[in-house]
Amino acid sequence: MKKLKRLPPPDCFDNDIETSKNEKISYYQNTGKGTTINPRWNNVCKDADGISKIRKKLLEMSNNTCAFCGIKVDNSTFDVEHFLPKDKFPYLAYSFENYLPSCKSCNQTRKKTFVPLSLKGKNLIENILSDIFPNEEVYNHQNLLSSTTDRILESTFDNPEDHLAFEPEFFMYETKTDIGKITNNIFFKHKEVAEKWERISNHIKNIVIISENPRLLVESLIELDGFEYICLQFLDYWIQEKESGRLR
Repeated sequence: MKKLKRLPPPDCFDNDIETSKNEKISYYQNTGKGTTINPRWNNVCKDADGISKIRKKLLEMSNNTCAFCGIKVDNSTFDVEHFLPKDKFPYLAYSFENYLPSCKSCNQTRKKTFVPLSLKGKNLIENILSDIFPNEEVYNHQNLLSSTTDRILESTFDNPEDHLAFEPEFFMYETKTDIGKITNNIFFKHKEVAEKWERISNHIKNIVIISENPRLLVESLIELDGFEYICLQFLDYWIQEKESGRLR
């Protein structure tokens, strides 16, 4: 995983713009547990090309990659992932700071509706609803992340390297914290992930063996397939092996 910089929301989901805030409040009017949540992050404020500005902003935020595994994605292959799942926290369904770009595998197969145990049963609401639901707990994304340790990594807030250390020789992460352990168990501690990383490693190993400028070729590989963090870790590893004389 790599660190991402969270971008501000598009105007249509900006709570500091009165008309946008009121429109968002209207989205929540018929929202609650057990009700169908309209995926407005997909179907409102579209550009001339028919793509939601919300989705475009998330792709821009991650350089068109999944925030978890790092695979390259585009508008047709990524999900707007709710860090706190919308089915459990319906009054955060339209909170932009609760969104991350995710490939379908990480979102639908791995993370699913994971909720930290410390948050189960809580009824969190977006701050624009505080006057409408005054007895509910107002959600503050950064405060929650700062105070919760039984969660997964949030790459726009956390530095992943504080929680996970990649081991290129063994195609795995070592975990440094509880957050890292939970994240690793959900997304990376799987046979098929290690096998994919081994294939990437072998490909980069061959590039380092035959190329005078392996970094340029690996950067082209990243541009095509993603996995930037993993690829660069393998690149540095195999360059060191070559320079030490252990790779021929």
